[in-house]
Amino acid sequence: MPTNTSMNDAISGIITKAQTEAATAAPKDLVYLAKTLEAVGPASELAFLTGVGEGQAADIVTKGTAATTAITTAETQAVNSINALASSGAMPYGKITQLMNTYGNTGSGGSYRSSFSIGVDGGVYGFGCNNAFHQANGAPELTHSPGMHPLSWESETNGNVAPANFTKIESAAYLGAGLTANGQVWMWGYNGHGQQGNGHTTTSGFGRKAQIPSNETIVDFCMGKSSNNDNAAVMLALTADGDVYSWGYNSHGQCGRNGTTVNAITYSPAKIPALDGVKIVRIYAVNGRDAGHCAAIDENGILYMWGYNGYGQLGTGNTTGTSTPSQISISGLHANEKIVHVVMTGQTYGSTQLVTSEGRVFGAGYNGQGQLGNGNVSQQTSFVLSRWWTGANDDRKVKLDTTIDANGKLVAGTGGIYGEWIAAYMWGSCDYHSSRSALSVSNKLYHWGNGDNWATI
Repeated sequence: MPTNTSMNDAISGIITKAQTEAATAAPKDLVYLAKTLEAVGPASELAFLTGVGEGQAADIVTKGTAATTAITTAETQAVNSINALASSGAMPYGKITQLMNTYGNTGSGGSYRSSFSIGVDGGVYGFGCNNAFHQANGAPELTHSPGMHPLSWESETNGNVAPANFTKIESAAYLGAGLTANGQVWMWGYNGHGQQGNGHTTTSGFGRKAQIPSNETIVDFCMGKSSNNDNAAVMLALTADGDVYSWGYNSHGQCGRNGTTVNAITYSPAKIPALDGVKIVRIYAVNGRDAGHCAAIDENGILYMWGYNGYGQLGTGNTTGTSTPSQISISGLHANEKIVHVVMTGQTYGSTQLVTSEGRVFGAGYNGQGQLGNGNVSQQTSFVLSRWWTGANDDRKVKLDTTIDANGKLVAGTGGIYGEWIAAYMWGSCDYHSSRSALSVSNKLYHWGNGDNWATI
C-alpha cells in the first residue's frame, strides 16, 4: 500500500498540474477545470478512487487526521489557484460555485447542449444553445452563445428588483430555473406548457420570477428532466413550511392537481392539496416522452408518488396512473426504517428506486436492463428489495448523506443529493437504458444495469 507521503505527493501533483493547465487554458476550458477541481474536497472519496487510484483512496480512508489534513490542504490550494484566474469586467471563469450542463435531444435528431453556472457573485451565467431563448441574453432565438454571459431578467413582476445570490440552478432541454437565497424561483427558456409559472405560455428572451405567493419562502425546487429533447417539464417547489407548489406540464397528473389537464390552472404555481397538512422535506420529478412522475418524502420518511405509471414505477401494485399524491406502502421495511432518498427515470420507460435509512435499496417499474438490481429483468409494479443492497453488511449498504434528528424526523435539505439523477451515492441516466452505481459504506463502488449507458463509471 502506498505511504502517506506518496499520497500527499499524488495530491500535490494533481494541484500542480491543475495550476499549470489553468495558466494556459482557453476561457472555454476553465469552467470544466473549475468543476473538476471542485471534487478535490474532504467528502470526495469517489473522486480520489477514480482520479488518484484505489490505493491512494484506501490511504485517505485509513490515515485519519493526516489524510483529512492532506485533502483540506489540496482543496485550499485548488480554490486559491482558481480564484487567481478571475479578471475584472468579465465572467469570473475561475470563480464558479455550481455548474449545470444540459443535454437536449441525444437521439438521432441531434444534440442541443447548453451550460449554466452560478458565479461567486451569486449571478447566473450561461453559454451554448439558444433554442426557445434558453440563453436568456436578449439575443434573437437561435443566436447561440459561444462565450459565458450573465442572464437577463424581467424584474417588473418583482418590483423592478432583479434576482441575485442564486443558491441552486437546474436546466433541461430548453428550460432553466434557479433558486435565490431569499427563497424565490426564477425561470428562463421554454414556456410552451407554462413551465415558467407566470400564468401564460409565451416564451421570451429573458428570465422571469415564478409567481409563487410573496409570503412563501422556497427552500428547494426540482424540474422534471429527461435525456430526450423533451420540453414537457413539470416543476415542484418546496416551502419552508413543508408545502409543495406545482406548475407546468400535466398530461399524466404530474402537477398533482387539476386532473390530467394542461391549461391556465397549471400555468401558475399552486399548492398540491393532497399534501396539505403533511410536512414534506424532499421533492422529485422526472419527464418522459410526454409523460412523467413525481415523488415526495415527508419528515417521517414516508413516500408519496403520483403521475404516469405505465410500467408500475409508482410502486402501487398496478399500472394505473394517478393525479393525486398517494402514500406508498412498501413491503419489507423494518420497524423505524425510513425512506431518505429517491432516484427516478423517465423517457419511454420509467422506473423508481429508493434508498432507506438503513442503506437498503428498493425498486419498482421498468427493469428491462436489470437496473432495479433484483436479479431479473422483469417489470415490477410494487417495490422490491435489491438482491445486493440488503443492508446485510457494510458492502451491502448504500453510503448515505442524510440527517435524522433526535425525534426521528428527516431534516430538509439533506439526503445525499450530489448532482443530477443522484440518490445517496447512486446515479444513472433518465432514459430506458438505465444504469446505476452506488458507493457502499465500505467505500466500494458498485455498478449494475446497462453497461453501455452513458452514465457508466
